[in-house]
Amino acid sequence: MVALPATRLAYSVRQLRGPRIVRATFTLGGMLIAPTLMADETLRVGVYHNPPELVLNDQQRLDGIFGDLLTAIAEREAWQVEPVSCEWRHCLELLERGDIDLLPGVARSEARAERFRFHSEPALHSWSQIYQREGLSIESVVDLAEQRVSVVDGSIQQDHLVALTQRFDIPVDWINVRSPEEGFAKVVSGEADAAAVNRQFGEWRAGETGLIDTPLMFQPVQLYFAGSS
Repeated sequence: MVALPATRLAYSVRQLRGPRIVRATFTLGGMLIAPTLMADETLRVGVYHNPPELVLNDQQRLDGIFGDLLTAIAEREAWQVEPVSCEWRHCLELLERGDIDLLPGVARSEARAERFRFHSEPALHSWSQIYQREGLSIESVVDLAEQRVSVVDGSIQQDHLVALTQRFDIPVDWINVRSPEEGFAKVVSGEADAAAVNRQFGEWRAGETGLIDTPLMFQPVQLYFAGSS
């Protein structure tokens, strides 16, 4: 649901073999935090717009749940952190190529475990939910039939929902977007009927945008900092 208390959270990213990192081990709650960086190098961190989990603030610094966590560790260890702004799918591509060293807020899957490195203890627990415009009545996956639903391109929500609706032969007009914010904006503008987003973003923005949460919750996930292989 939310980030684990510091006394319970211990996560380690070992042997990140990107061009700038030899190894990084992170731990909270009084345990060792011991990165080993190459001399004069910085930690390049992918940042996509996904409040309240991760954003760049007005000073172009890390913010949000994951941003605050990584900033606290960096200050303690005197790391230099270089935020690299990217859209979600592009962030994953940068990480796979080793053009960035870490990407916060990544849900682990078998396919992603083959591409990236993950630490052992999840940093955040979450799930996804469908939010709808006023006047609809989406209560189950079959109610998505013939609806226009926005979903972040390359997201684990996209993979899950597309596979699920295809399995039950439910026709959905998927609208691929670059961020949850854009997904909500599509519904507000009338270009979409509903949006699939993570519950942190949904709870943060639904009231302001007038979107209504539905009972259609799915795919509980554990979120990590992913490292380049």
